[in-house]
Amino acid sequence: MDGWLPQLLGLFALSFAAGELIKKIKLPCVLGSLLAGLAYAAALGPSLQSPNGIHTMSSDLRLVVLSLILLRAGFSVSIKDFRESGSIALRLGTLPLLGDICLASLASYLLFDLEPLTALVLGTVIGAISPAIVIPGLVDLIETHGERGKHVLKPLLVGAPIDNILAVLLLGVALEMALSPNPNLLEMATSVPLRVGGGLA
Repeated sequence: MDGWLPQLLGLFALSFAAGELIKKIKLPCVLGSLLAGLAYAAALGPSLQSPNGIHTMSSDLRLVVLSLILLRAGFSVSIKDFRESGSIALRLGTLPLLGDICLASLASYLLFDLEPLTALVLGTVIGAISPAIVIPGLVDLIETHGERGKHVLKPLLVGAPIDNILAVLLLGVALEMALSPNPNLLEMATSVPLRVGGGLA
């Protein structure tokens, strides 16, 4: 299969089929997609690396996937729920993430003797948490505490997409800083609110 378009369509079809298959055994469909990607790369191998193969589109594909992740997270934020939850949801969606990033970055720098920017990248990766990990515990909270649990749960669910959006943005900025030969820290720091504003628009 030559050319990036047939390869991309083949990968999409295989990923979709693997995701549907893996769901039947009660596992996340993203696991099927991951296994499909590994199998696809192993099967086609060199043809993916050819001058007109899908490898030449990898940076563009990553940008598209990142955009879809941010759009999905943004669409999951309800303005009504956000207004009802007030600043609690905003604090829950930002402060724990920032605390985790700072702690993980500092620990990486001190324990593994990494460069500061490399430690920051690792911190942003570790700091991002998935709602899939947190929500089962929140459901137990509702079952245990009833209406009071629901009152606590709503700000957490509103804050979860904010956490995801901020984590992806900070990871992108940290990677840019780490990969740039002469990073302009002030310019990159100011790019975060600009990106958030653009996404909201």
